Amino acid sequence: MPKPYSSRKSPSPPRNLQQPQTSPSSRQTLLDHRRCRRSRARRRCQRFRPQNTGFEARESVLGHMQRGGSPTTFDRVLALRLGAHAANRLISGFSGEMVGVDGNDLCHNPLSYVLSTERTIDPEKLLLVDMMAN
Repeated sequence: MPKPYSSRKSPSPPRNLQQPQTSPSSRQTLLDHRRCRRSRARRRCQRFRPQNTGFEARESVLGHMQRGGSPTTFDRVLALRLGAHAANRLISGFSGEMVGVDGNDLCHNPLSYVLSTERTIDPEKLLLVDMMAN
């Protein structure tokens, strides 16, 4: 369980952050694992002011709404199955693999194979996506 959040405690900048890069495309993201309200996240970000840390901090509330709604039971069970399969593969000494589902069966493939294999998208599915988006 995470420790309770205390707004009285002034956080120090995380140790793994480096000095700001000069390139506008280089950004670092700090994610807070705690569940907190948006106002708390905003206050927390204000403590990491550029004059104190050299970094600009903005809050971003991530959620299932970004992908179109709350997770269904299927989503939750699938995430549990994939996570457990990935953990079992790591415990068995395997790494550098991607886990997935083939039909109803869990599968795993080396990342070298995944990255070297070219797959095309079904044009009919692209048409459906276009119809749903408009």
